[in-house]
Amino acid sequence: MPVRVRILGDGEKTVEYRPGMKVSDVLRELGLLSGEYVVARGGRVVAE
Repeated sequence: MPVRVRILGDGEKTVEYRPGMKVSDVLRELGLLSGEYVVARGGRVVAE
């Protein structure tokens, strides 16, 4: 199942979701894995 990821200043990218994937796996596929990223849902921080 494709997952759309909106990246500030870089538009939207699509990653193919595989069972068991975590947010870090999606960021790694996009070349964005870093300890500096924050995940927000509905404008609220849910993970750092």
